[in-house]
Amino acid sequence: MSPRKKPAPPPPAHIFRAFWPVVGEPVHTAKVLDELLAVAARDMNAVALRHRAHITGPGRGYLARGRDFPGAHGAMQVIVIEAPATAMPPRPYHH
Repeated sequence: MSPRKKPAPPPPAHIFRAFWPVVGEPVHTAKVLDELLAVAARDMNAVALRHRAHITGPGRGYLARGRDFPGAHGAMQVIVIEAPATAMPPRPYHH
């Protein structure tokens, strides 16, 4: 009898998405895209923490049209990073 396969882990409950408007010239080369994705990926944890989210796994990045993202402020293109995340507990503020 063959051993049972482990079931696949469930998909993450939350996906955190952040985007960065591309300023200046539009992205036309893979080299420039890779550089912008690397900068955004380095910034991702800080952005998530500001929004009380904890990144729990690797993300994926891509280039998208700015008009598809409210808050892009007229940018033609945006760099988008999406990663699995969990919500952090609320801060213990006392009023």
